[in-house]
Amino acid sequence: MILRALNSIIFFLLFTCLSQAQYDLIHLNQFDDYSSAHLNPSYIPDSNFVLVLPGIALNFAQKGPTLEKIIRQNSSGNNFVDTDALTNNLEPINSIRGGFEYDIASVFLKVSDWCISGSYRWKFDGLLNYNESLAKLYANGNAQFIGETVEVGPEFLLNAYHDFSFGIAKDIGKLDFGVKAHVISGVENIHSEKSNIDLYTSDDIYQLTIGTDLLINSSRLIDYNDIDDIEFNSRGYSYKGFFSGNIGFSLDVGLGIDLTDKVRVQASALDIGSINWDTRVTNLSSQESITYEGIDLNEYIGDTTSIAFEDSLRSLLEIAEANESYSLALPGKYILGMSYDLNKSLRIGAIAFYEAHPLQNRLALALNGYKSIGALQVGAQYAYTEESAFNLGLSLGANISMFRIRFNTDNVIGVFNPDASPFTNMRISLAMIL
Repeated sequence: MILRALNSIIFFLLFTCLSQAQYDLIHLNQFDDYSSAHLNPSYIPDSNFVLVLPGIALNFAQKGPTLEKIIRQNSSGNNFVDTDALTNNLEPINSIRGGFEYDIASVFLKVSDWCISGSYRWKFDGLLNYNESLAKLYANGNAQFIGETVEVGPEFLLNAYHDFSFGIAKDIGKLDFGVKAHVISGVENIHSEKSNIDLYTSDDIYQLTIGTDLLINSSRLIDYNDIDDIEFNSRGYSYKGFFSGNIGFSLDVGLGIDLTDKVRVQASALDIGSINWDTRVTNLSSQESITYEGIDLNEYIGDTTSIAFEDSLRSLLEIAEANESYSLALPGKYILGMSYDLNKSLRIGAIAFYEAHPLQNRLALALNGYKSIGALQVGAQYAYTEESAFNLGLSLGANISMFRIRFNTDNVIGVFNPDASPFTNMRISLAMIL
């Protein structure tokens, strides 16, 4: 049935996010930090040549019950959802989000007042939104909603793609300006363009009415055979079909202004663009209103036996399958930052970050400070994010001969136990400076 099909999709996204959207607030105001270049294309290094070697960035965020509490293991070592924990600390809209970036290589070439740059990255971002009614339905069935109409449709989006960029920046006195163009090869995608599922349980012989307005689009990810026979074939980091379809384009624009010798302001708009998903596309849709008598869904969600109710419901509920390409906007990011140099080795700053995501907009604010101690650089940060009002960031850097090593996180406590933390991220990078 349709609830079980969505149940399968939710569990796929849930554990995919567990295994893999990045604020990266602590990067922006650092001393000549090459790793901040992905936040502002106007970055111009002090040296003439910078080669950024392979590095990784991870991000995990959750609103509502944390995974540490709701995901358990039984005696056989299999994961399951603790329904009691699931219904604790629910918010009207709850979410789980995971992101991963594999920075394969970046290069910066400075010529006079110009800087030319190029980079190649693989990116992944998965998001699942579920409301409190869906969580309560999963845990305790629909008997609790007698006489009510509740909306239980989840929202989800998963993107994986290769990203190639070419940038150019210009130093114009006290102003630095830069643009960066991205060419994208999409690996896989799934998202809920429409996700409306209304349930009404009547107090008259326990009639259940289900109304749907669903449209789920996917590319290179699902094989649909029947409503209870959906296969997920995630490619992960893959070159199969490389630039043979799913092409996208985006643009970054940024600037930096030295208001005085000590005060600098930065602003940027990132990932303004979209991907046209046109390879191995599956569109699943449903617009139905059906009524069935005497049903408590708690008996059927997650059950794996053959149930006559499912056969009857399937005969009434139609899922239409199509194979039409679709375009999906990338999550655009907007950043404003200011820094003040107390002296040549000590800097403080502030950052405002906004992300326009197709499913969930996010705001973050941060205050940070950095100290340069010879070949070492350390930084600390306080940040407010949508997921948590208290995040302590840490930045560590070392300059060893021609090499630069950086470790950055916006929430150092969450790095050690991400499943229990509302939000955490980290980025590790290595560069060679000539």
